Amino acid sequence: PPASFAVGPFAPVLAYRRPAGPTPDPGRAATLSEQDLAAFWQLLARLQRSRIAHRALSIEHLLLDEHDGAGLNEAGTGDIAAADLSLRLDVAQLLTTLALLVGPERAVASGVSSLGSRTIVKALPLVQAVAMDSPTRSALRGQKGLLRGIRKQLLELAPEGEPVEQVELRRLTPRTLVTVLGGSIAVYVLLTQLARVNVGEVLARAQWGWALAVLGFTVL
Repeated sequence: PPASFAVGPFAPVLAYRRPAGPTPDPGRAATLSEQDLAAFWQLLARLQRSRIAHRALSIEHLLLDEHDGAGLNEAGTGDIAAADLSLRLDVAQLLTTLALLVGPERAVASGVSSLGSRTIVKALPLVQAVAMDSPTRSALRGQKGLLRGIRKQLLELAPEGEPVEQVELRRLTPRTLVTVLGGSIAVYVLLTQLARVNVGEVLARAQWGWALAVLGFTVL
């Protein structure tokens, strides 16, 4: 069984024995039974009850053990005490992973059977390529329309007349990171320069006549 140890106020260490078993083979996905699919959803249900977000429930991280149960061969890079959004992202990720193996209809039906329609439908706005991990995004490139098929199945389960929540997700790219970092440095430098300026003296020397003239032209 797993054991946890506190090594600081916000830093626990988890020790566990790595489970043994094969990962699902996309080439033999048709051999996955409803019991196998339910095992994956039950695994996710245990994580969600503990408010643990894995954030990488892709095919290569899932396995089926010798006792017909499901396991993980990697602890993932997710969160403990996870927010609702992170938990819903895991549902969307597992939906997509299973759909890559057995198709949207079986994936959604197995999720509803294990977690209930309400939990599964809440993942609808998060069924986006940007929400998936890198291996899943790569697999989706070879199965165009798969996400659309998942969303279609979920829309059929959504309460009639209830608007679908819109969630905009963006992946942080190196370019965005450099832009934000550069902007932060520029603001810091500007503020340090302004700190050395005597604002009262600058205002006293200002040519207010020209300032009023420029203001008048901008209004016109």
